[in-house]
Amino acid sequence: MKSRIITGIIGIVLLIIILILPPIALFIALSAACALAMFELLSTTHATLDRGMLIVSISYSALMPFFIYFESLLPASIITLLYLIIMICLQIYRHNLYSIEQTSFVLLMSLIFPISFSSVAYLRVFNNRDGLFYVL
Repeated sequence: MKSRIITGIIGIVLLIIILILPPIALFIALSAACALAMFELLSTTHATLDRGMLIVSISYSALMPFFIYFESLLPASIITLLYLIIMICLQIYRHNLYSIEQTSFVLLMSLIFPISFSSVAYLRVFNNRDGLFYVL
């Protein structure tokens, strides 16, 4: 019962953010939700025990909803490439502790969650007049 009440409160807060506040508030809320979802997923599955990999993945997931704000895809591509390079370097540095499956799981989950959350923000800013209609 407690989890249903918490879920309802979070849903009401997100609805208020979508309806009343400007789109940047939605990006901030989605960024926090992405970071929390990544932390919960990685700590629950025990996919990573390395704090460096955990911090890099959570920070990338928190940054990803803001990529929609840029006019071009160049900043998003550069940040994603840097994230990929950092994850590869961490895998090479700690190859005796982690298998490639664990690192690829962390990498793909830190891409999938924010992309799915960011689709709501993309629809919200798609068109000033129609974006709210698409989200609701």
